[in-house]
Amino acid sequence: MTTASLHIVTPEYPPKRGGVADYAAALAAEFVRRGVPVHVRFPCSATQDLSETPAGIALHPLVGGMTLRNIFRLDRRLSRQPKPRRLCVQYVPHGYGWKGMNLPFALWLLRRAYLCGDRIDTMFHEVAYPWVRRPLHHNLVAAVNRLMAVCVAQASTRLFVTIPAWANLLHGYAVRRGRPIAVLPVPSMIPKSVNAAAAAELRTALTSNDAAFVVGHFGTYGSHVGDALRPILLGLLAARGDVCILLLGHNGIPWSEDFLKRHPQFRSRITALGERSAVETADALAACDVVMQPFSDGASCRRTSLMAALVNGRCVVTTVGFLSEPFWSEGHVAAVPAGDPA
Repeated sequence: MTTASLHIVTPEYPPKRGGVADYAAALAAEFVRRGVPVHVRFPCSATQDLSETPAGIALHPLVGGMTLRNIFRLDRRLSRQPKPRRLCVQYVPHGYGWKGMNLPFALWLLRRAYLCGDRIDTMFHEVAYPWVRRPLHHNLVAAVNRLMAVCVAQASTRLFVTIPAWANLLHGYAVRRGRPIAVLPVPSMIPKSVNAAAAAELRTALTSNDAAFVVGHFGTYGSHVGDALRPILLGLLAARGDVCILLLGHNGIPWSEDFLKRHPQFRSRITALGERSAVETADALAACDVVMQPFSDGASCRRTSLMAALVNGRCVVTTVGFLSEPFWSEGHVAAVPAGDPA
């Protein structure tokens, strides 16, 4: 393994939460463990606390996001680094701002590859927004995303994707023919719980109001998942008086408060723990009987929240959609069509 520095470019990084942030942090830690100096370059807000930096990892925040000004700054700073320069890009088109249409960022990667001689390895966590019938203006995002994917694929020496569906899509955009596209499923960023006592204590507290079953959900409660989750919870709580709900993850508390404003009769049966450490989250997952993870595009190995439930041995109910790998329909989990809450 060469001792040349590795420059990880990612749309998010801890303490910001999310699957890509956790993945980038795990990747950085593993390279440091192997003796490779790591620089992490990422957009962030002015209020983001970066005081806790692991040893061996140099953080270079781009305050204000991936603006043109910050792209120029990033370009200058990278050019000051000794060659050979290796960039490891965590690619999510909407993660770099500009409402998912940051074409200058994609063009900048082309510049780094062709004019500066940098080696770029890209992990596509997502490739492009899908074509839709309505609203029509979303197809502008889809078109620009595809142009960005062409640029990033052309700039990259090696291409990695989290699910096979992205590989199928990228094959049409990879201008340098003959390069393989490797599928690297994302592992769980949450460990397996080893504290049975903590899980049992939480479960006892949750079932103190005559509930017999704990049904959990783990995520960040974004609009796509949150909108799917709402009718599922409503139907489940109305049909089963012996069920209580445990909501885990960032934004779980404000999401549950909004839900309970509309349905206050279920207040005693919903508990939101909010953001917890990875170990605490694992213990909470272990306290559940069932974990429900609806995704509008279907379950896939890029969903770290789903991976966390499985690694903790929980029964999972999820959805199968156009991005799902075939094995989700083969009986490994309880899978239903996306968009069918009942």
